[in-house]
Amino acid sequence: MKKNIFIVFIFSVTISFCQTYPGTIIDITGGSFIMGNNNQPPMFNDQDPEHSVTVDNFKMGQTEVSNEYYVTFLNDMAIIGNLVIEEGIPGDWSSTPEEIANGHAWSIMADSTLSGVWSGEVLIKLSNIAGGGQHPLNRCWIELDTTSYTFSVVEGYENWPASWVSWYGAMMYVDYYSLTLPTEAEWEYAARAGQQLEYPTNDGNLSYSQANYGTGFGGPSGETYLTPVGQLYPPNPFGLYNMAGNVSEWCLDWYDENFYQFCVDNNIYLNPINDNIPEDIEKKVLRGGNHTYPGFVAMSSSRTDTPPFVTTDHMGFRVVMQNGDEEFNMEIQTDWNLVGLPFEVEDPYYLTIFPSAIENTLFSFGDAYTAELTLIYGEGYWLRFNEEGSITISGIPINELAISLDEGWNLISGISIPINISDIQDPDGIIIIGTFYGFISGGYSNIEYIEPGRGYWVRTNGFGSITLIGN
Repeated sequence: MKKNIFIVFIFSVTISFCQTYPGTIIDITGGSFIMGNNNQPPMFNDQDPEHSVTVDNFKMGQTEVSNEYYVTFLNDMAIIGNLVIEEGIPGDWSSTPEEIANGHAWSIMADSTLSGVWSGEVLIKLSNIAGGGQHPLNRCWIELDTTSYTFSVVEGYENWPASWVSWYGAMMYVDYYSLTLPTEAEWEYAARAGQQLEYPTNDGNLSYSQANYGTGFGGPSGETYLTPVGQLYPPNPFGLYNMAGNVSEWCLDWYDENFYQFCVDNNIYLNPINDNIPEDIEKKVLRGGNHTYPGFVAMSSSRTDTPPFVTTDHMGFRVVMQNGDEEFNMEIQTDWNLVGLPFEVEDPYYLTIFPSAIENTLFSFGDAYTAELTLIYGEGYWLRFNEEGSITISGIPINELAISLDEGWNLISGISIPINISDIQDPDGIIIIGTFYGFISGGYSNIEYIEPGRGYWVRTNGFGSITLIGN
């Protein structure tokens, strides 16, 4: 029988992603740790090799996103007409025909005229029955009033984690709040909490007093079901709740069982993320185990994978906020200066970055000087000022940068922290030693460090690229 399709009145095709996340976000100081597990449990072959990884500072949601928070988002989307609603199939892939016949579900989708990775995708399935073989409490507790097209949470389940959410539903949520999902590296770094914890609990051990997890695949052992976020179990040393168990948490990365070896082989250790879409089955990474999976899936190193469109009772998410804007002050001399762009910025127009500069005096260098209006990361420029002073530049820090160089003289700039020229990665040996020059006080001088916001000359003996990496 053809299913009825109900479409929320669509009168807008854009969303203003500038809302304030209602939950608590924990500051996570970045650092280095050993990612992976060379002694992974039987049946697993995707956690090795162990390798050193460094992540920048970030912020992470103290808890998994709750039903209450997700309903707020759904109602906001409904009000501005960004949702399409269709009748769905209740339960999940393991539900029996009898269970499906006795249930009901709504598939809540993002309007396909919107722009985003989630465009036209199912965000959440409002199933009033649990997945096959699951406890009845594992249904979706968010409901739809088809008269007013408003969403609500069944009383008493407001603080349960939002489950039955697809990866697309998690992504549209974080986009709305100008946040993101954690990368695998960020998630595991937060899970290990600076102590290489085997399990992301308060002390690295795992017991039923520390986390909500099951004992077997294909259904829980006993009557396991979701529990409220941030209430029944202690947080890990970073102050994060339910990193072990409850719901498996979506990550940004595409899943590749060999990604760790790829990172080792290619010397990728700073903020790694697998953003390469798989050629076969497209699956996203989930972390943390859940209320039905056995304990070893809740290990800090454990990786699971599922297609991004899947919705079940044991999948949810938590939010991450990447490094916010930082400020940098640099001194400007009268007349000509060599400058660069040390941060990621929304507007790279030269008078936005250097408002006291003389108009029409920004020049890059290729085979000859070229007048420019905007700055590009890694390139150096001449820029003229009427008087000396101090400039404050703000933006998101750049901690790694690859710069393509031509044979001969090049005008370059650096990243957001000082870099010793001896630490520059030059795999092809194209840099001619002793040819790094800065321009200070009206004259050139050899330099040992590439400072943020400054431009520098460097000479090469051929074409190639160099890489600047911050510690």
